[in-house]
Amino acid sequence: HVTMSVHKLMKRVVGNGNVEWMACATSDPLTLFAITFSGLIHDVDHRGVSNTQLSKEEPEMAAHYRFKSVAEQNSFDIAWELLMLESYADLRRAIFPTMADLKRFRQIVTNIGKST
Repeated sequence: HVTMSVHKLMKRVVGNGNVEWMACATSDPLTLFAITFSGLIHDVDHRGVSNTQLSKEEPEMAAHYRFKSVAEQNSFDIAWELLMLESYADLRRAIFPTMADLKRFRQIVTNIGKST
């Protein structure tokens, strides 16, 4: 469901007729990929229950994330840990060649994850 939502969002951003917004959005590939990446990782390790239920079933996990967006933060942490594996070094260099790009990418993905 999230991937379809991301697709619809991208279609609206690119195809809404607002030339100024479209130029801004499409001229930043890092942001566009961060949005796409966020959609791809959104349900990593999803347990099929709400955050409230997950917090009851996994109190240690809930406490770790301060009982806020528990499933989303867990998904992000697992996906980020995988992306940081040495086997994905070339991919990381392509996505964020500089430390500033890495920080911006991580911030965008984090903000998107917390907003869902």
